[in-house]
Amino acid sequence: MKTFFLVLSLVYLCSRPASTECQPDQLETCTCSMYKDAGFCTGTYANYMATNCDTTCNCQVIIPDEETVYTESVDSASCLGSHNNKRALHSTTPSLTWSSSIASAAETYALEMATNGVFQHSGSSYGENLYWKQSTVAGTCENAVDSWYSEEQYYDYSTGTQKSGYESEAIGHFTQVVWKSTSEVGVGIAIKKTTTKNGCQIYYETYIVGQYNPSGNWGGQYTTNVMEKQ
Repeated sequence: MKTFFLVLSLVYLCSRPASTECQPDQLETCTCSMYKDAGFCTGTYANYMATNCDTTCNCQVIIPDEETVYTESVDSASCLGSHNNKRALHSTTPSLTWSSSIASAAETYALEMATNGVFQHSGSSYGENLYWKQSTVAGTCENAVDSWYSEEQYYDYSTGTQKSGYESEAIGHFTQVVWKSTSEVGVGIAIKKTTTKNGCQIYYETYIVGQYNPSGNWGGQYTTNVMEKQ
């Protein structure tokens, strides 16, 4: 179930004379709003706008950005499968199992980040991968796993560190995904949805937390826990 935390009310702004007040039903189409932003209310297209978008040009209702924060259910089978498909690429690396209790903790922290607009590790005793995305489409666990695993290109299996020339690149998300001695995973997702431009544009900030038990990324153990691809 989605939990809503913040919804802003409407405010109206009128550029007509004071005798004519803007009304909520005077909000015209998103296309009219786009044309107004492009400057079509005056000049070459003024007659068209006067006929088709008069309210937008002369008495546009202004709706403030609306922000809503909620948790998003995770398809545990698909999310777990994404992890295990990556792990199966590496020799002698067993599959993970899904932990509902870990997923609950991960969701709680994802919601905390989305609510407060922060992106930092929780300090949990579990291993932890974080993912953030801003787009017109909400992110998924599968997006996060693909992003984390993409760091494999920078990993040197012989040394357990970054490849030469890539020392500044992150590898810890990848190594946690495939860490051999990790046996459980849980993932939580929270989303901050913003509706802007008088309701004509919607974008999502997706916060994803993956937590792992036992935690990986222990110093001196990389070459025995991050196995080469087979």
